[in-house]
Amino acid sequence: MGSDRDQQLIDALHELTVQLQRLRRASNIAAIVCVALLIGFAAYLPIRYRSLASSRSRQLTQETPRDSYKAVRSAMDSLDYDKATQTLQRIVQQYPNDYYAFAYLGNIAVTTGKLKQAETYYSRAYALFPTDDYEKQLRAVRKRLAIESPSPAPAQ
Repeated sequence: MGSDRDQQLIDALHELTVQLQRLRRASNIAAIVCVALLIGFAAYLPIRYRSLASSRSRQLTQETPRDSYKAVRSAMDSLDYDKATQTLQRIVQQYPNDYYAFAYLGNIAVTTGKLKQAETYYSRAYALFPTDDYEKQLRAVRKRLAIESPSPAPAQ
């Protein structure tokens, strides 16, 4: 019986060895496939990025440069609020959900003393993107409107 048992153990060990060899081959193949995929992805990424960048630059050059935030900042730097407002209004026409443009219009309106317009612009910016900053600006404008608006004369 001892030799049968020894033979069974030898057979079991042999079977285990064969299975381990298969497992090792399978893991080697999987590792090779992973490395090949990684190399392929690494080679593809710069090509894809380059094509996205070139299409984006083409798109940017086709847009009118006067309707950019750079043009708005340039107008603001030269204190040309009308030009900045016109540019921002064109941006808002093209992108009606651009909360930043509405907030910028609100800033210009406050600077030029048009508080009712500022309230409208800040309200729109806050509705599109409710942040604490926009809420603070809106509250400040409303507070100034309440202070600066003439109170109704008492009825006599």
